[in-house]
Amino acid sequence: MKNPILILIIVLLLWMCGSSYWYVCRIKGFCQSTATSSMANKNSKDETLVVKISEDETNNKTEITVNEPKLKLENKVVYFEFGKDNLKSDDELSNYFNELKLFLNQNKTTKIDLIGHTDDVGDEKENELLGLKRAECVKKMLMEVGIEDNQIQTLSKGENDPIDSKVTKEGRDLERRVEIIIN
Repeated sequence: MKNPILILIIVLLLWMCGSSYWYVCRIKGFCQSTATSSMANKNSKDETLVVKISEDETNNKTEITVNEPKLKLENKVVYFEFGKDNLKSDDELSNYFNELKLFLNQNKTTKIDLIGHTDDVGDEKENELLGLKRAECVKKMLMEVGIEDNQIQTLSKGENDPIDSKVTKEGRDLERRVEIIIN
């Protein structure tokens, strides 16, 4: 019979402590607490999500303040096949576009430039147009995930801004790209 009595005493003590806390802190408002919680942001290891909870003694109101961390996002380059102006999205690109959308939602004044490039095979004017079509293709994909048109600028440098030797196939492959530049 000792065990049930001991359990009953412990339950009563816990109930008394809990009800005392509730009465003193919640009903009378004598307790003022501030709690801070930090959660690591998956995109930025040095930023934290801060949640501040404070109780107002006079009004018995609880206020919660959330300071969201600012996302940090890098520029990206997407590559195209020879002569193509369409792009197949993969998981990595979809994730980047979604992170870019979140970043732009947090930074409403930020704009992005989409700069289309081509290799030097073919006519220079046609390459200029192909570079623009590639940039427009990426713009369309960004708008499909919810990025606003007024935050995106497209332009083409065609074959005029090489980053590698155009002598080899690998060098030309690197030229067929769209740069996503966050301003």
